[in-house]
Amino acid sequence: MTQTKSVHLLSISQLLQRIEPQLIADDDLRISVEMLLNLVEELNQKVKKLETENQLSVDRKEEKTHRQIVHKN
Repeated sequence: MTQTKSVHLLSISQLLQRIEPQLIADDDLRISVEMLLNLVEELNQKVKKLETENQLSVDRKEEKTHRQIVHKN
């Protein structure tokens, strides 16, 4: 139970670093795990990029709204 709780507290990158595909004896399974890990890493990078872009968009909209309010007064 304690181990499960500690895993939930890890970030995605920390969790991925704990997985060691080279320890998987079955070649096909190891290759599949490596491919999935690469995909997760790629998707995680895309999510971070989109979150940043989204935040910039929100910031711009808030700034525009603020300018409109200030201009009206």
